[in-house]
Amino acid sequence: MDGGIGKYSSEKAGYSTLFRSSGTWKIAVSNAPAREEVHSISRHFQTDESFILLEGGGYLITAEVSEDGISFHAERLERNTVYNIPPSVWHAHMWDAGTKVLIVEDSDTGSSNSEERELTEEEECEILSMIKMVE
Repeated sequence: MDGGIGKYSSEKAGYSTLFRSSGTWKIAVSNAPAREEVHSISRHFQTDESFILLEGGGYLITAEVSEDGISFHAERLERNTVYNIPPSVWHAHMWDAGTKVLIVEDSDTGSSNSEERELTEEEECEILSMIKMVE
């Protein structure tokens, strides 16, 4: 820290925690050197998760899962906009190559308070088709 100001960054591929507050939140960055594919969705039971596009582009994908099946929604991210996923909402992301996204969430987010669901090949194709319509 210089002059009381902490400075944090990462160019490492994937998810990297940049800063943990002394309270209950953390800031992370997701760097995508190549276009990502979606193979699963997840949800966090105790925290919102917020995304801010810094560079590049990509999609946030949400899903409603019921006994009748699954339905998806995709949102193309715009820079300098906060996208918030509330607790318990199924979601995934698909970043374009060269994308950098800032993520803010509870510092204790992990496998003990989250759930992941693998997508079928048919569900993956449905997401890709939906994204082509949004583009």
